[in-house]
Amino acid sequence: MSLISSNKVETNRVQLEFSVDAESFGKALDKAYKKMVKQLNVPGFRKGKAPRNMVEKMFGVEVLYDEAVNFAYPDAYLAAIKEAGIEPVAPADVEIKEIGKDKGCVIVATVTVKPEVTMGKYKGMKVVQVSEEVTDEDVAEELKNVQKRNARTITVEGRGAQMGDMAVVDFEGFVDGVAFEGGKGTDVEITLGEGRFIPGFEEGIVGKNVGEEFDINVTFPGDYGEQSLANKAAVFKSALKELKEKQLPELDDEFVKDVDDEAETLEEFKAKIKERLADSKKAEAKAETEQNIYKALVDLMTAEIPKEMVERAVDQMVNEYAERLYAQGMNFETFLKYTGMTMDAMRATFEVSALYRVQVELALEAVCKAEGLAPTAEDIEEEYKTLAPMYGVSIEKLKQAIPEEEVVDILSRRKAFEFVKENAKFVAEKEEKPAPKKRTTKKAAAEGEEAGEEKPAKKPATRKRTTKKAAEEATEEK
Repeated sequence: MSLISSNKVETNRVQLEFSVDAESFGKALDKAYKKMVKQLNVPGFRKGKAPRNMVEKMFGVEVLYDEAVNFAYPDAYLAAIKEAGIEPVAPADVEIKEIGKDKGCVIVATVTVKPEVTMGKYKGMKVVQVSEEVTDEDVAEELKNVQKRNARTITVEGRGAQMGDMAVVDFEGFVDGVAFEGGKGTDVEITLGEGRFIPGFEEGIVGKNVGEEFDINVTFPGDYGEQSLANKAAVFKSALKELKEKQLPELDDEFVKDVDDEAETLEEFKAKIKERLADSKKAEAKAETEQNIYKALVDLMTAEIPKEMVERAVDQMVNEYAERLYAQGMNFETFLKYTGMTMDAMRATFEVSALYRVQVELALEAVCKAEGLAPTAEDIEEEYKTLAPMYGVSIEKLKQAIPEEEVVDILSRRKAFEFVKENAKFVAEKEEKPAPKKRTTKKAAAEGEEAGEEKPAKKPATRKRTTKKAAEEATEEK
């Protein structure tokens, strides 16, 4: 392989032109012949036994070109991107510029690459330090949770349904006067206000009394899983059969004695709760502070991120979500049908968090490059030793499944995070005054959680789908 040229043709797009010499292309033609001859019928020869010169004479050597390029391209392409010093993030668009049996071929590959990243002043950047203090409000909230867990359910009489009630209803749905499949339910218990049903359905029960029959008029959302119902107006003929509510116990010493074998008074119980919350609050504060580091770092980054990188991150997150469902005994397709979501709608819920994941990785990689951070051979070996028991395989098998380059990437980003953390200027939450955020990327995407969004793990930039998958494959081989 010989790299002829490497040119940036547009933002994050590079065009490579490289050649495969005649000798290498000749070997690829040999492989192509051996593969294709099994499918070619040549008069006078059994299938798969015709010599190459007869195949070329009858069909022309050109019949082997496409398959030969398939054999020659991967190694030549990898060598070209290495020589050009680029890092593709999606498959290339490939064009054969020249090709010939005796002269080899010239290939033009246009590929999307990782973006150029510019970082602001990350050394000494201001980061909000989340407090580890357990407040009276925290204790009160936990007390409320204990109340709810020990609440009793009572039948409601003498009033209409309210938000928060548990309503038992029968219903049947109609569109244009015709009942539709899956629109009928009997003795269905609905907690009003949870939002588990089509918008407007739960609200239509509010105010109704037990024994009352009524119609609920709704419109199916545009992204409803069953497309034949999307955006359609529907009428649910309904009947309220039972109404229940939860009654919370009084918070007093007698309640404490019922729920705790050691505490005698409400004050003692509060003290125990506060002590119990201390450890969890410390862990939560640490995790939230680390998230603040990531967010602050992302806000300092300028980069035009290719949509292909975000799409790939969405792919990873959807696969991870499907795996969690599978571990819980649920099929992903069944989940989509049950929730009335399309795959496109499901993917859309991950777009913001996928962009954020990409931003974090790029920012950490930029810091790593700027500071010359790299793991030692001992660091790499120690990581393999740590991962092997986690996946139940030997270190040797794990090394076969997870390339060293991937472990280096993980450890490098981890070092970058620790570097930023050590050099950050931490401020208390109350000291930090909100200010308009400067958008340095397509979207900072660092505030809040969208529907379906996951907060990254402690070290989001060290999570790589390929690592997990490779390790699982190694486990299967064991």
